[in-house]
Amino acid sequence: MKKQIFLILALCVFLCGCRQTGVEVNHISKIETQNIDGYSVDLMQLDKDYVYSISCIWKDNIIYSDSSQSVQTYYRYDITEDTTYKIGSIEYPFVSSGDIVAIDDKIYFYYGTIAADMEKMERTTENALYQIDLTENTLQKIASVDVDQTLIYLSAANGEIVSYKGIFDGDKGITYLDMLDVSDQSNIKFDTLLQKEYDMKEMYGETLSCFSIHDSNIYIIVRSNNTAGDISWNMEKYDLDGNYMESWPINHKIIEWLNEEPISKFEVFGEYGFLSNFSGGGVVFRISSDEIAPEFLRELELDIDVPADNASGDYAVLFSRATGEIWRMDIAEGSLYKLDLPYQSLNCIYMGNDNKVLISSDTDVYGDLSQFPTEGGNLLEH
Repeated sequence: MKKQIFLILALCVFLCGCRQTGVEVNHISKIETQNIDGYSVDLMQLDKDYVYSISCIWKDNIIYSDSSQSVQTYYRYDITEDTTYKIGSIEYPFVSSGDIVAIDDKIYFYYGTIAADMEKMERTTENALYQIDLTENTLQKIASVDVDQTLIYLSAANGEIVSYKGIFDGDKGITYLDMLDVSDQSNIKFDTLLQKEYDMKEMYGETLSCFSIHDSNIYIIVRSNNTAGDISWNMEKYDLDGNYMESWPINHKIIEWLNEEPISKFEVFGEYGFLSNFSGGGVVFRISSDEIAPEFLRELELDIDVPADNASGDYAVLFSRATGEIWRMDIAEGSLYKLDLPYQSLNCIYMGNDNKVLISSDTDVYGDLSQFPTEGGNLLEH
């Protein structure tokens, strides 16, 4: 009888432990807290065999995925609890822009998947919007979208999702922004905010190249081709109802750089903004009264990350993988400082809310961006 009671107690302890840890082994773990020259960081250990891609950091949770050829599985690692939870899987993943937005305790992203019909020997692709619920640890597809553009980018504004998409209509290429209210998922409806059209046969018109949202305003980069073959680039500003407000021409130095490769990232924060292209180069620009002017241009290697909700936090983080250099952008002050940190190269940096960052290099650390030491002066000071 005593043996039976012992076994029952042991089983209860085991089951409670399983519910608490979520999975048998953490793929990410906090090793220790280190105090270095007046600031502290958490030393992290990432199992790179399982941590295939980090989607975002939100409220001290690292959302990441592993991947096989046919399934991509998502997990949530709670840094505070040192606990991992399995969220769900996407079958036959194909391509994603990598854009993620956070609204309350939910994460949203688009993913393209492949479906094969073996009888007809046909392969079809589907682009869909997915939701991760961090409270319930669930993953679900909430909408399929019929577009011709493979990579769909998105951002958050006032609790709604704004997406950048593209379709073909005969000889026209149409790029547009739409808005989705995710609070009522019983009635999924994408409302078009604004669009640009380009005549592919006559080779003239406008193309919406990318967008960013800041302080309840939409900013877009527009490439225009006239009938004479001339090309111009502008940044336009709209309100959240899609009403035009104003525009600025883009300085020729940035245009020369933009013509080399398509735009990969675009962010606006107050008087300044950031652009990068698929070759890896980036530029911090200033929005002046008469143009978009370059302030800090790195043609070879410059990347950025911002909080997933596009609103929380006081900073953006810029970095160079090749050199290990890191810069802190103060959004309110409009300042840019180089950090005094001992990195020679970087894998990536992920920006969470509350100014927290995960720096991935030879060692992985998690800390408060505002506490890291700087060197030199403000790089945006005139």
